[in-house]
Amino acid sequence: MPKTQSISPENPTGDKGKGGMATEGTGAKAARDLGRGWKISPSVDIPAGATYTVAEINGSGAIQHIWMTPTGNWRLSILRMYWDAETEPSVEVSGGRLLLLWAGGSTPGSPPSRCA
Repeated sequence: MPKTQSISPENPTGDKGKGGMATEGTGAKAARDLGRGWKISPSVDIPAGATYTVAEINGSGAIQHIWMTPTGNWRLSILRMYWDAETEPSVEVSGGRLLLLWAGGSTPGSPPSRCA
């Protein structure tokens, strides 16, 4: 049976049984009385101009689900995916364009997305 991983701000390594183990994060104040096992870190705040590594995975696999909730101008949020130690991304797409691509739409005047 193939190994599956769920990588999230609660479990950035995807280790089995490690979801809901965070004690600090973006939801810490709201969940302060709930304790470990609740969504203390359900999200990541990424400042403008910053880069955030969502996952580093060794070995073969398939991405089955991506959940993003960009704020502000979604066209300014860029998702890049690299495989096999590449220096150029195999996928480079704005957050808004990614959602439109999945929905089968397009955005007139947008720069093209890259997929290799």
